[in-house]
Order: sequence, then structure tokens, then C-alpha cells
Amino acid sequence: MNLRDLWVKKVADIAEESKLIPMWGKVPSFPWDDFTKNLKETLSLDDLEITPHGTDWVPYEDLLKGLGDHPVVTSLTMAPLSPSFFFALPKEDVGTLSSLFLDQSGKWSFQDPDYQKGFYKYCFLSVLQAFDELSTYTDLSVKLNNLSMPNEKAYSVTVSIHANGKKLNGKLLFPESFHKVISTHFANKPLSLDNIEGSISVPLSIQTGHVDLKVEELKSLKPGDFVILDHCSYRPNDKKGLYQLCLENTPLFAVQGKNGVTNILDYALVEHSSNEEDFMMEDHPEDEEVPEEENHEGEDNAPEGEEEHVPNEEDFEDSFEDEEEDEDEIKNNEISHVIATKEIPLSIKIEIGRIKMPLKKLLSLKPGNTLELGIGAPEFVSLTIDNQVIGKGELIELGDMIGVKISEISH
Repeated sequence: MNLRDLWVKKVADIAEESKLIPMWGKVPSFPWDDFTKNLKETLSLDDLEITPHGTDWVPYEDLLKGLGDHPVVTSLTMAPLSPSFFFALPKEDVGTLSSLFLDQSGKWSFQDPDYQKGFYKYCFLSVLQAFDELSTYTDLSVKLNNLSMPNEKAYSVTVSIHANGKKLNGKLLFPESFHKVISTHFANKPLSLDNIEGSISVPLSIQTGHVDLKVEELKSLKPGDFVILDHCSYRPNDKKGLYQLCLENTPLFAVQGKNGVTNILDYALVEHSSNEEDFMMEDHPEDEEVPEEENHEGEDNAPEGEEEHVPNEEDFEDSFEDEEEDEDEIKNNEISHVIATKEIPLSIKIEIGRIKMPLKKLLSLKPGNTLELGIGAPEFVSLTIDNQVIGKGELIELGDMIGVKISEISH
């Protein structure tokens, strides 16, 4: 796996873990443009446009509203998956659609309803062929079946069909049972970023350094304080240096800003490790095993010749005192845990800006590309923890030290 593949995998992992992909999870978005192109070729139609809109979860009793009396509902399945989804079209539009597919002028039509029904089914087989020619769902194939709609809510997608000057509106209906099965099917597959919708944008930050502070150190900060950074890739006096373009605090690219133009220099795949886990493990060792001879409940361990002791009131009083001592010990352990947690340093990132970028555009970036992010010489920066801004300040260079003079801070 080359560096580019590693970088794309990193973006995929971040997008998945951060839940940046919307409702349908890992299910690839349907390529409507490619599907329409295939269908035009299959049906020899010059003028055809298919547009989805009006998506929403709809209760069962409202699924066919707006489609007139006795709409034609076609049942489909994505083999080898078993649940069905459905396409519903007003009865009068079935004749219109059939006549358009029969003759592009729309002047010819079937007088016999059975012939019209049969031709509509033929048209649907052409639709399935256009679907199977797509490379999006290579392990699934759409088939016709004769199942009825289950009595449950469904995800409804209104589909507008424009053909030769005529407009038809149908509905794709995906029952909740279908949604669960299709989501589970794709949940076991690696996230594919190739088919993600262009409308999905991700938040990116431009960072130039960081500092680790303990909780008490952070709480003591006030406006006017100067915080020396552990690392800073930009030198304010020379107005030279590098930044990192980050997704969810993970560096993706090393970039350089000049005259409002940002140049992508290289991939940034280095991760900073934390000793937090080791610290916690040392303070909280796993429970030691109880020696076997001390862990036999109910055994008679009284020495031979001694009478069995009958519990009395004093024993119960001693028992309550022991429980109080145990509770005090637990509380002391909890306090120790809180104190230990306060000793763990917090990583504070130094940001010079934030942007939103379409995920598809982000995936197309590579070293050598330029971006107009408006990054010049950063005068003021933001201090962030886990993408939350906690303060603002100014980058200042004093000799070999670079730090931030705090202007605002939130505790």
C-alpha cells in the first residue's frame, strides 16, 4: 500500500469514526446521473431526466398519498437480500410512461389494459438492466417480485421523471425492515469514499502547533499570560513556516500559506502518541486474585476441638464498622482517581483558521495542489481542545521560544 492509499484509508477511518456520513451509513449513494444515462441508452430515449427529491420517513397509512386512486405499486428486491422495496406510480401515469417508451412522441398507446400492464413490466425490466450495469452495487441485483408492502413506516423518496416534455411523479418506498437489512449488509464492508455525495462537507482546521497543560495549569491561565508552546511550525518574526490541514484533529497535509494562496507540500500521517493509557494502568492495576484458601465460602474452618461461634450483637456492630471503613476506602480511591485524572496533561491545539470542504474535493487533493484559504501571516490564533475553542491569543517569538500571549480564555 503506497502513501496515497494510506492517506485515503486514514480519511475513511476518520469519516467513519466521526460519523460524518449521513443516515444510510456505509450504503453507497445512488448514482442518478449514471443510471439515467444507462436507461436512456437501453430505451433509446433522447430526452430523459430523473430527479430524486422530497425524502422523509412516512407512516404506512400515508405512503401512497398524492398518487391518486389505485396507484400501481411494483415490488422489488435486491438479491440476495430478502426484504422488498417498492416503486409507486399513479395509474394514469403508467399509460403515459408506457406510451413514451413505445413511441417518443407519446401518440401511440395500448387500448388493452393487459397489454399496457405487460409493456410496463417490460419497461421495468429495462430499468433493472440499467441498474445492473452500474458498478456501485456489484454484489447486489434488483429483481421483480410479487410481495405486498409491509405494514410499517418507510423512507419515501419522490422521483420526478421528465421525458419528451412530459413530467411524471412517482415514489420509491424503502420500508424500515429493508433499511435495517441493507444497512447491516454494508456495515460489514469497508467504507467506500468513491460514491459519497458531493453535498457532504467536512470541517477542517489549520493548525500550527500545540502545548500540553495539566488541568490546574489551564485553570490558572488569564488574559495577558504567555504560554510557551511545546511545538510550533511557524516563526512569527520571520513570517515563515508550515501549517497542518487537519480533519478531526488528525493532520492530513503539511501546507504553506503565502499571499492568500495555500500550497499543499506533503502528506502528514504522523500521529502523536499519548502516555495517558500507561498512566491510568499504573494507577489502577487489575484486581489481584484472591488466594484459593481464603475464598471458600461456607466451609467450616474452625480448629478441631473448638465450639462453633454463634453471632451476637457485638459482631453485627463490628460488621457495620467494617463496612464504614470499606466505604471510606472506596471514597479515598475515588478521590485519588480524580486527582490522578487532573494530572493527565490536556493537548491544546493552536489553530489559525477553520474551513468546510466537500469530502469529494478533500479526497482529490494531493501534494502540489493549491488552495485559496486566505491564510497569510497569522497574527491571532485560537486555542482548542477536542475541536472546542477555549481561548484566543497572539503568536509571539522570544528568542528560541515561541508562545501565545493570551487575550481571551474560558474555563
